[in-house]
Amino acid sequence: MRFNAITSVLLATSGLTTASPLESLQDICPVTTVGDWTWKISEFIARRPKGTYFSMIEFQITSTKEGSSLDFKCAASAECLEDNAFLLCGPNSGISFAFQIAIYLKGERDYALISGSTGPLVYPGAHVWIYKHLYKWTDEGRNIALAQYIFAVVYLLTLGVVFQCYRKARVPPYIFPLLILSKRMHSIFMLRCFNDCFAVLFFWLAVYCYQRDQWHLGSALYSTGLNVKMSLLLPLPAMGILMVMKLGGREALTQAMIIVQVSVLYGYPFRKRAPSYFARAFELSRAFLYKWTVNWRFVPESTFLSRPFAFGLLALHAVLLIWYARTRWIKPSKRNVKEFLKLCVPAIEPRDQDTMSSKITPDFIMTTMLTAMTIGLLCARSLHYQFYAYIAWTTPLLLWKAGFNPVVVYALWGAQEWAWNVYPSTPASSATVVGVLAITAAGVWWGTRKEYEGVTKGVIEEDHAHKE
Repeated sequence: MRFNAITSVLLATSGLTTASPLESLQDICPVTTVGDWTWKISEFIARRPKGTYFSMIEFQITSTKEGSSLDFKCAASAECLEDNAFLLCGPNSGISFAFQIAIYLKGERDYALISGSTGPLVYPGAHVWIYKHLYKWTDEGRNIALAQYIFAVVYLLTLGVVFQCYRKARVPPYIFPLLILSKRMHSIFMLRCFNDCFAVLFFWLAVYCYQRDQWHLGSALYSTGLNVKMSLLLPLPAMGILMVMKLGGREALTQAMIIVQVSVLYGYPFRKRAPSYFARAFELSRAFLYKWTVNWRFVPESTFLSRPFAFGLLALHAVLLIWYARTRWIKPSKRNVKEFLKLCVPAIEPRDQDTMSSKITPDFIMTTMLTAMTIGLLCARSLHYQFYAYIAWTTPLLLWKAGFNPVVVYALWGAQEWAWNVYPSTPASSATVVGVLAITAAGVWWGTRKEYEGVTKGVIEEDHAHKE
């Protein structure tokens, strides 16, 4: 019997009347038997979110057989149940945001009223634009196989761009295998279909454009990625420093305007509900659940949920950014922090602008942006499994820049990969996640000290000093 048919039997057994409004939590656990397997609905929630156009059903199906158990998390719209048209269905795979997009396509533009099985819509306009098309191409999210083929193409395209960025940075060949061996990355792209996949694609396209001195295009691509997911705010401080040194204060302001204008463009469909849009899409005070954290499982839950812990991480993030900026990132300008800030004034064009610009190489651009990303992830309030998409292609370059022996590079990468494949996370895996990020951030700071000294003296070393 097909899975949809089994689900229909369970829903019929529950006595659910799909034509009536569904408001409250219902403790209904019908059971049916197919062969040796027992199927049961659990954690059944049926409700009609205020302001939406149809009822939403969220439930979990547990199938058991002689001690074995399989869980299926599902969601559907009540108006579609008669046709077995489930928006999310299947074991650990699917388009997570299909129900939210269905509400958007019904005409809703208030972010406060757009919600689904994964919770409220909390991602900016580019996310909605991308998944709107995925929703249509995949038969309203039901054609999971086609969706996974699309995400496989996105993975290969992103990987190709990453290879080009590494080539521009003159990374040695022994690092490249680390870019393709991650099991977790394959899961994030081909099984989970997370929006982080698109955010990462646009981020690496932006890095590549910056390496090729295509700054206008790079900023537009970066802004697109930022409007898929707010995580791309992490490299923004480093990008600002790079733009000032490479382009000058006036042109750096132009790049900032491009980023803002593209963001406004993606948010335009929600202009009539702008407060709701910006409050949800760019929410900075979001609460996190301890059960989902990958990086802080080794601290007590009470500490994880405390405000001092959150403020401590924020303060550490700011301190590390300032420290790296002062001791590494602004070195090509041959200025201290106070003098460097004067370069940000658009009306002032320094005499040594061309000399300073020549020192902003593809290697320097990539290292600076990825270091800022790593610092942000190290100090993140909570990392979930999909955040590995930002880490997996970042640490290989930074471990190389740290000057570690290749054996150490592969060992640290292996520890990181192991930690991100432990589910659910454990104190040991979380400590490993944070430990590798900390070693990477500290290592790249120490490993590039002579390189940055050479830049300060006006000597750009052709080859990075490494143990190979």
